Amino acid sequence: MWTTATPKKDTFRGDGETSKGTPFVSCIFVLEGGEELEWRGYLSERAIERTKEQLVKLGWQGEPMGEWAVAADEVSVTIDERSGSGEWEGRTFRNIGWIKTSRAGSGSTAKADQLLGAAPGSKKDDDDDDIQF
Repeated sequence: MWTTATPKKDTFRGDGETSKGTPFVSCIFVLEGGEELEWRGYLSERAIERTKEQLVKLGWQGEPMGEWAVAADEVSVTIDERSGSGEWEGRTFRNIGWIKTSRAGSGSTAKADQLLGAAPGSKKDDDDDDIQF
């Protein structure tokens, strides 16, 4: 089910890493009722294409991650729920799954492709200079 959400100002992070070492980018969204949930875009080989699509929907046009701020105002999102395991058994965790927007030009990933490519880690631009996340 889709619901309306707004990216929370100044909560974008371009340097996250899971406990297993998978790099990710993230942003906090405020839902209609005021609840705050995190969206994570993983930079693994398996997830990079989806992450690029979601970043472009949020207004990313290829800026280095440390210099970029979310440009989208109100968006539609899905909420994913999962049950914890191990020491977290009995808890339910909620986060943002998919992002949808009607922003003009929200479908182009050309610049994202140049910077992020198809694999995680440091990427190269046309001049072969390292791009820092």
